[in-house]
Amino acid sequence: MYLVDYHTHSKYSVDSQAKPEDVCRVAVQKGLQEIALTDHFDPTAADEDCRKNYDADAVQAEIMRMKEQWQGKLTVLYGLELGQAHKYQAAAKRILTRPFDYVIGSMHNIEGDIDLALVRYSGFNYDVFEQYYRELLALSRETYYDCLGHVDYPKRYAAVQKFPYTERRYMDYIRQILKNVIEGGRGIELNTSGLRQQVGTTMPSKSILKLYRDLGGEIITTGSDAHVPHAVGQNMADAQEFLRTLGFRYITTFKARKPTMVKL
Repeated sequence: MYLVDYHTHSKYSVDSQAKPEDVCRVAVQKGLQEIALTDHFDPTAADEDCRKNYDADAVQAEIMRMKEQWQGKLTVLYGLELGQAHKYQAAAKRILTRPFDYVIGSMHNIEGDIDLALVRYSGFNYDVFEQYYRELLALSRETYYDCLGHVDYPKRYAAVQKFPYTERRYMDYIRQILKNVIEGGRGIELNTSGLRQQVGTTMPSKSILKLYRDLGGEIITTGSDAHVPHAVGQNMADAQEFLRTLGFRYITTFKARKPTMVKL
């Protein structure tokens, strides 16, 4: 089994203190062949180039050092988790001039730079999930990403607040998002972080993964969304077996943002 973790965070993300070398060390200890360091780049109206929370020069230098340090033991990818690129297109274009290997397209903040992790779901004055999927639909049409991250992301925080989430209510949005991804030659990720969190499921859910496959989707990566070293590589082997049961034949690896299909 060719094990990869294409969603990890280090001290260059605002919500992590992990040293990149520790992330890589744990990956090797767990038998991974590849890892992508995908620190957060989340533009806001107040800071479109994320100068307060993302040191682009330092990240690039650190990852190039990791590539060299772990050569022959672990393939280290220069990754990025790019938030809300459809709303901050100029900033997205600027950061993507750098030589990334892999870019996750994520939606962390809805209109008004409202952070989905901080929303009080039961007290919001409109449907947070519908707003999220509406914006994810806009993002899915763009070309700034290689794979969409954690497609049903808000359920992570709704579960903590015991707020009910009914997936079928949003399936029209989800179906079109997946169609846009496939038609654009891009993919989605299987994010396993929910398995160790209160929501208790992968992101996206089994039904969304199955729909993606039924629609003809093939490009898919696996990622732990680790923010601490010990979470790196968690459930990666299980994720591959899960994909196999859903009819997927490959996982996808990237280099210089070009996909390669690796047989499961």
